[in-house]
Amino acid sequence: MQIDWPRACETALTTLAQAGAALLVARMGVDWALHRYKKEKSWERKLGVYSEAIRALGEIREIIDQRLSAYMLAAQLPEPVREDLLARMSDAHRRLSEVSALGELLLPPLHARELRQVARSLSLNRLLADIDVEAMVAEINQIGETLSTLVPAAREELSLATASEEPSDAAP
Repeated sequence: MQIDWPRACETALTTLAQAGAALLVARMGVDWALHRYKKEKSWERKLGVYSEAIRALGEIREIIDQRLSAYMLAAQLPEPVREDLLARMSDAHRRLSEVSALGELLLPPLHARELRQVARSLSLNRLLADIDVEAMVAEINQIGETLSTLVPAAREELSLATASEEPSDAAP
C-alpha cells in the first residue's frame, strides 16, 4: 500500500489548522469570560464601598442629629443612651475609615479623597465633649455635601438608574 503524501499532508495541515483555530477560539472565550468576571467583581466591590460609605455617613449624621435635638430640647441624654450613641458613632466611624481606605484602591481619586477627608474631619469624641453646636452643624453640612456628590457619582460610575429613570412595567 502506497501513501498518498500530498493528500496526507493536506489532511494533517487541515487538522492542525482546525485544532489551532479551536484553541484560539477557546482561549478568546476564556479571556473574555475572565475579563467579564473581573469587571463584575470590581463593580461589586465598588458598590460595596459606596454603599458602606453612604450607610456610615448616614448613621453618623443621624447620631449627631439626635445629640443636637436633645441639646435643643434642653434634655440631658441618659447615660445608657449616650453610651449607645458613642458605640454606634465609633462603629460607623470605624466603618467609614475602613471603606475610605478601600476607596483609595477602587474609587476614582476625587471620590476617594473626599471620603478620606470627611472620615478624618469627623470627630469621634464629639459625643463625650460639651455640645459645640457650630461644629456639629458644620459636620452635618459636610456629611450632606459629601453625600450629595457621592450618591450621584456612585450612580453614574456603577450605571445605576434612579427610581425616576427606571423603565415602566407597562407596555407602550
